[in-house]
Amino acid sequence: MKTPKYNWQELADEYAAMCLENDQLTLKVFCEQKNIPYNTATKKIRASRQGAPIGSQRALKHGGYVEKMLSPYGEEIYQIVVNATLEDDLLILRATLIHTLDVLKNAQDYFNSLTSWDDKLKMLEPLLSIHASIDRKIQRIESFNMTIAKMKLESDLEEKRNMELERLALTIQKIRNDIEIQIATKGSGKLTSLEQIYADIQAMESDGFVKCA
Repeated sequence: MKTPKYNWQELADEYAAMCLENDQLTLKVFCEQKNIPYNTATKKIRASRQGAPIGSQRALKHGGYVEKMLSPYGEEIYQIVVNATLEDDLLILRATLIHTLDVLKNAQDYFNSLTSWDDKLKMLEPLLSIHASIDRKIQRIESFNMTIAKMKLESDLEEKRNMELERLALTIQKIRNDIEIQIATKGSGKLTSLEQIYADIQAMESDGFVKCA
């Protein structure tokens, strides 16, 4: 009996759409409804979606909200937002900080131009609010910098681990090759390097020992 072929990409899209309508739907139930092998689906559908992990209904619904919010701006804006990185977000934060600093300067100049103490008192609250906004933006920028630095460190460590694993794999392969050569040499009646050294020592009159006069 031939194993039926499945279009896993279509099944993944269908599963994602059904999850948006029913946040209680699980992959196992979906597989039972579609009569498809669950064990295979856990691998194929995960690989096909290339999006939020299976079972993360919040991520699925969030993605739907984002698409709905950005749809009036067109596909180009949607793609820009989807492909944005933390570095892009950091640049936006810095730009908004510069803008807020300009607002603070204008507000401070206006405050200094006031001659009435009552007017100055009315301006204190907006000034304090602008200062608080600047503090929050600075804290967020620092947080983004720390997150980016942490991710870079993890990426560097992962690359280093991969290099170590590759080096270890090459070393193991070299050892295996040496063993195979030694086995092949023994089978042909020839001596291995260590056996040749031992034979040379045995052939010496002193058996390899240095005789003291």
